[in-house]
Order: sequence, then structure tokens, then C-alpha cells
Amino acid sequence: MLRLFNSTNPAVLFLLLLWGVLVRMHYWLHPELLHLYPDTNILGNPIYTFLLAPFAAAPHILLIIGYIVTFLLALYFNQFLHKQRLLTIQNYYPALVVLTVSALLPEWIIPSMPMLSSFLAMLLLQRLIVLYRKEKMYGQVFDIGLIVGLGILSYTSLVWFAVLLLFALFILRAFVLREWINVYTGIVVPLFLTGTWYFYTDRWPGFYTALLHNCSFHSTVQFSLNKGALAAYGTIVVLCLYLWIMMQSKPLSRLVLVRKVFWLWFHLSWVIAVSYFFTPNRSATHFYLFILPFSFYLSYYLCVEKNKWLRTVSFMLLVAVIAFQFLTL
Repeated sequence: MLRLFNSTNPAVLFLLLLWGVLVRMHYWLHPELLHLYPDTNILGNPIYTFLLAPFAAAPHILLIIGYIVTFLLALYFNQFLHKQRLLTIQNYYPALVVLTVSALLPEWIIPSMPMLSSFLAMLLLQRLIVLYRKEKMYGQVFDIGLIVGLGILSYTSLVWFAVLLLFALFILRAFVLREWINVYTGIVVPLFLTGTWYFYTDRWPGFYTALLHNCSFHSTVQFSLNKGALAAYGTIVVLCLYLWIMMQSKPLSRLVLVRKVFWLWFHLSWVIAVSYFFTPNRSATHFYLFILPFSFYLSYYLCVEKNKWLRTVSFMLLVAVIAFQFLTL
């Protein structure tokens, strides 16, 4: 089956579209599994209130919206990896993996702020990679800070992306004090302007509470772990360990940038895991962001693994989890 997507032919897009619908079939048949989670973030709350909440009683519409957003993210992710030459061959494996992994859990099916924030994460990584190739990027690092600042307003847990920038700048750039000042100034500017507007409209307590409440630490996991969820998380963990072991035994690309991007995805993974415990309305929707690094590692492995049997088994494990959830309903 992977052979069908090992091509850059535009006709493959139609197969991708059908595949994304197919792996979500059990949610079409059982829409009661889909639940819309409220959002208390500064920009997330109006998006939830005016765009998503009216369809809370219409899960099929939420399913369509979520699928359209995920399909666009998959195409963006696919184009991003190939444009930056981060994979050894050009194909639609990245988009295929994103569409498949996003169908593992019902929380990843419907639209949410983590789903929308994935586009900001992609834009952030794209801008960071540009930094590696040029010098004196003072204005560009400020733009990167603006992206993170807007991300914090949209989904406050992305404040941990400020920590990610520390590792990213260490990995990709020589230390330049002016760049560090510019990038964190860029983060502060959207927060300062938004806070000023809240202050002059006598709504400062709401801004203050939204930021602090959404950044407060909680030590418990709040989403349910039924058989389907355990199978999904277990498979992802097993595949992550397998991919890590296999990547250690295979020579990575000769391009230094590719090896640096591997570390960027790694740091993004643990930042996502840590930031979950600073999310007030916590659910498995938060881990939608983890789809990006996992999809990169699996896509890269599918491109470099010469044993077709191992490639097929690695991908079919995800399909097996989806089939298991369908059979256990």
C-alpha cells in the first residue's frame, strides 16, 4: 500500500483524500464518540464560542471541519519537509502519516486550538530553519518571537515554546546577543499590546487570570484511558522506541541541517509533554501537537528503510490500532 503514496504525482492527492475519510469511518458511524472541549485561552475562547460551539450538537459538521483542517496541515507538512529537503526522496509519506496518526483518537478528530496551533508550530520551525542558512537575521528572529507570542495568546501552553527557542538558537545559530534580545522582544510585543487593550477596557483581571490560570501547574492526567486509547498510546510509544533504535543504527543524511532538525523535533516532543501539565482544561487534544514530530520520524524511516517488510509492518501497526478501535465499539 505504501507504494501507492511513494510518488509526487498530483493524482495521489485524491488517494490521500479517500484514505483520510476511510481511517475516520468509525467516527462517521459513531459520532457520539466525538466531544467538543471548551477553551479558555484569550484567542481560543472566541474561536470556540463563535465558530465551534454552535456545532457542538452536530458532530458530523465538526468531523468535516476537523478533517479539512487536518488534510490542509498534512499537505503543508508534506510540502515543508520536501521544500527544506529534509527527506531523502520526494513522496506523500508525510501527509499519509499525519492523516493516519490523527485518526487514532477521537480527541484528535474534531477541531481544537492544538490542531490550529500546529500550523503556528510548522511556521515556527520553517522560520527557524531559514535562520540556519543566513547571517544577521535580526528582523527574522523578531518575527519568530511574534509567532510564539501569537501562539501564547491562542493556546497559552505554547509559552513553553519560549524554552524551545533556547534550544533552537543554540542548535542553529552562533550566540548573538542582539538576536536573543530581538526574539524575546517579539514574544513580549503581542502580550503587551493585548494586555494594554484589556487594561484600557477595564478587563485587566480577565487577561491576568487567563494567562496565569492557563499556565498553572497540575500534576494529574485528566483524560480517560480506555482500551482504544491505551492501544493508541502504547503503539505510539513502541514505535517511538523502535524508530529511535533504528535511527541509531542507520546513517543519517550527510546534510548537517537534517541532523540538527532531528534534535529540533526531539526538543519539541518533550516541550509538548511538559506543557500538558500547564494546561487547565486538559484532554488528549493537547497531544495533537505531538503528531508533527512523530510523523517526521516515521516518514523519514519509511524513506530510508530498504526492507519493505519492516516499512509495511511499522505503518500497518497504526492501521491495526484504528481497526481495533472500530471492532471494539
